[in-house]
Amino acid sequence: MSRVQEWLEGDRPVHEVHVLARPDLWPTIQEAVAARDQLQADLERQQQARSGSTLQEGRDAVADLQEQLKEAHDRVDALWAEAAEHVKTVKVSPIPYRRWLQLQHEHPPTQEDRRRRDDVHRPTFEPAMLAAAAIEPQWTEDEWQELLDSLPAQAGDHLVRETRRVCEVGPDPSRLASASTPTGSG
Repeated sequence: MSRVQEWLEGDRPVHEVHVLARPDLWPTIQEAVAARDQLQADLERQQQARSGSTLQEGRDAVADLQEQLKEAHDRVDALWAEAAEHVKTVKVSPIPYRRWLQLQHEHPPTQEDRRRRDDVHRPTFEPAMLAAAAIEPQWTEDEWQELLDSLPAQAGDHLVRETRRVCEVGPDPSRLASASTPTGSG
């Protein structure tokens, strides 16, 4: 890229996308959240079932569920805290419009992609888009593919979706009217 092109494309906004670098934590977090939610539902059912009742058994069952729910909340909080220690930040910036079009052209959709209404061939487009948009880390397409392969699908989809949202910049900037200020004294 020429120095002129670097200057023209400079000062692009930088966006941060956060990725959980310990993908093994994600299923554990999901299970803990599901267990907590189930306990919450059980507690609500138990409270409704005993409404109006003064039986000690009903109170004991509610108290037991409340204690279990507190422990479940503590477990979820601890897992989120552990996960927060392993969050990595990817810094991305919008891709210049012509480069965006070029990337799309280089990764055309297959017939199967078109049936799914994809405008590109995602398996090759996504790592190429990340390589073009990422400011930090600056990795090759193969390295981005390695990361996507190592992440749970949901985390990889998040990274790709957020990067694509940043990169889809809208109309062709060459069609926008440029402001000009007359010079000289006519």
